[in-house]
Amino acid sequence: MTTAEERYEETWNSYLELLDKDPKASLTSFTKSKSVYYRGMTKWMSRKGLSVFDAKAKIRDCHRKDLSVEPVSCDKGSMFLPVTADEKASGSLMAEPDVLSGVSLTFPDGTIVNIKRGSAKALVSFLSLYRKGGEPCLG
Repeated sequence: MTTAEERYEETWNSYLELLDKDPKASLTSFTKSKSVYYRGMTKWMSRKGLSVFDAKAKIRDCHRKDLSVEPVSCDKGSMFLPVTADEKASGSLMAEPDVLSGVSLTFPDGTIVNIKRGSAKALVSFLSLYRKGGEPCLG
């Protein structure tokens, strides 16, 4: 059996994920759908220094940054992903004359990415994926 504290935290995290998809979602309706008392939830949020207003503002800000040119991090911690070029889109990696080696990228959030070898197109694809993120901006 989970404690009220755990239910509130789980509900808050789920609500943040919903807000990322639907910025107009109501906490009142959401807590009702999760069978969590709204009043207890708001008291818990107050103790934690959380507010729906702030969460919505952060999500709006994050979505605005998504539209900008610079990469955006959503504070999900470090992540290691193998990146390979899409051969259908760019042909064979070896056939391309623009193969880069030893590329090191440092993002504004402090994330450092070292790429041993890859094409310029693969690097641009990686930057595009990093900028979009695909993850909720609040964790």
